[in-house]
Amino acid sequence: MNKLIALIFVIALFATLACSEKKGEDNAVSADAQLKEGVHYVALDRAEEKGKITEVFSVFCSVCYLYESGVIPKLKASLPADVVFEEAHVMVLGGSYGPIAHDVLAVALSQSPEQYQAAKQVYFDRNYGTEKAKIKDDEEAAMIGLEAAGISQEQYAELQGTPEVQAILDTWADALDPAIKGTPTLIVNNRYMILTEKIENQAELNRIVNELLKK
Repeated sequence: MNKLIALIFVIALFATLACSEKKGEDNAVSADAQLKEGVHYVALDRAEEKGKITEVFSVFCSVCYLYESGVIPKLKASLPADVVFEEAHVMVLGGSYGPIAHDVLAVALSQSPEQYQAAKQVYFDRNYGTEKAKIKDDEEAAMIGLEAAGISQEQYAELQGTPEVQAILDTWADALDPAIKGTPTLIVNNRYMILTEKIENQAELNRIVNELLKK
């Protein structure tokens, strides 16, 4: 997704949500809309995995940061309890720091979801949030994530290249598809890629995702 278009979508999403809380109209409008391939989603040419949602994202993506703090929590709250929500980080953004953060996040996830979440959040905060400050060099790019995850340099060196970390990196790579043009991208059941350009509000996004889960 073009980053400017995605940013406009998120801003519009928040504005519509504020309006819909007052008017109470959005759910009715969304319920009447017909789910259409090529308009709301694209079917990817790969095996279906029922009950799974994947967010393809980067900690060096400003729109991903906005999703993290606003869109994704509301989407998760709308999902059935048995749906698995996964994240797949990409390393193509952030220049030389992208691959470094990518590896740090994989190592942190190999230890625990909590350590992964801590590392992810500190990267987001450093790039776009309350702790925003330019990363000075490759060493700092690694250290801010490792310190947040409670992983020492020695542990990091030992964990890199382990089967557990490689499996995570492979899973993230497998989530990518030639049809994906930017971040963030949501993929339902490993097959249906959401087209956010024409989605008008959070309620519509939630409805589309939940309907695609049933396909």
